[in-house]
This record gives sequence, C-alpha cells and structure tokens, in this order.
Amino acid sequence: MGVIKTLFIFAALLAVSQADCSVDGLRCCLSEFLPLVSPAGIRLTKENLNNTCKVAKGSLECIEDFSDHCVARGNDILEGNINKSKAFIITACGDNFLENVEEYEDCFTNSSPSFQKCYNKTLLPDAVGNDDEAMWKAECCAYKNLRNCAVQTVEDSCGITASELLQKEIVNINGIGLEVACEDVFHECSNSGMMLASSLLPFILLYALYTFRIL
Repeated sequence: MGVIKTLFIFAALLAVSQADCSVDGLRCCLSEFLPLVSPAGIRLTKENLNNTCKVAKGSLECIEDFSDHCVARGNDILEGNINKSKAFIITACGDNFLENVEEYEDCFTNSSPSFQKCYNKTLLPDAVGNDDEAMWKAECCAYKNLRNCAVQTVEDSCGITASELLQKEIVNINGIGLEVACEDVFHECSNSGMMLASSLLPFILLYALYTFRIL
C-alpha cells in the first residue's frame, strides 16, 4: 500500500474534529470483546465469549455508527476491514465458533503465561516520544506484537487449528482498523517479538492480496 493510501486510512481513523472518530473511538465499540485476548492474557473461553456476545448487538450498532460518521466515502479498504470485523462478530457468536472455542479453551488458558512472557519482551520503554507519529507507531507495534506472540504461542502449544481460530479473533477484534492502517508501519517494529508462524504465512499473504487488490 502506498503512502497516499496509508495517509487516507490514517486520516479516516484519526479524523478531524470528533473525538469518537479516532482509533480508540472505534476500538471502544469492542470494549467488551478486547479483553478476550489482551496483554493481561488469553481469556478466550466459551463462557467468556458467550457472555460478551450478549452485548454484540450494541457493538455492531456502534461500529455501524462509526462507519457512517467517520469513514470517508470511497475508503473501500477501511470499510472492507470494518465490515469483515462485523461479519466475524456474528460468526463468533454462533454455535459453531463457540463449540470450537470450547474445544481449545483449556489449551488457550494454559498458553496464556507463555504468551504474556513473549509479549512483555516486546514492550517499548515508557518514553516512546510525544509526537503523533511516535505514538501511532507504538500503537501499531503493540498490536502486531500481541498478535504474533499469541498466534505463535498457541500454535506451539495447541496446534495450527487452534492458532488459526485465535488469529481470527485477534485480527477481527483487536486489529479492527489497525490491520490496514498500520500496514506501512509494521516493518518498523522491533523483531523482539515472535514472527507469525511460517505455516500461517501463505494464508496471511493470500488474505492480504484478496483484501487490498480486490476491494
């Protein structure tokens, strides 16, 4: 993605005058879902997800409102990313996804300490800079490291099927907006965190090609 496209998406996310048109404003719509995978650990269990899904309708309405008021017309890449997250929430709250989570929830829980250890190694010093660019890079890198550490740790402990399940959760919930807006920043992040599992890279590359060339 070129610099102009990145700035276009970045501007849509950080919007101009309304405070709720920021990345945090968008992520606030998913405040009940975000703790399922966070620096505090992997808490993706059937019970936790089922309880979170009780507020899914409000989350979807909040995302829809964000799209209507904050995403510029013609920004198909960001709109597509947001729509995929909305579709995922509906899928995640369905019986099949809940049953799949139940199958791996014990392994997710047991993998949590290793995930936290990996993620904590990637944390930046407190002073990352006060300018917008430095803060934006820090946010992008924090997400990337959380995603990579969680996916790789779970694959090592639970297998690729479990890691793919967790990755869908992270990319669509924690990564809403960030997956596209941070694309040109990810390469600047420290390599201290784990790379995505090599077995998942073909899937990720195909997903990226589909997202950015077809939308």
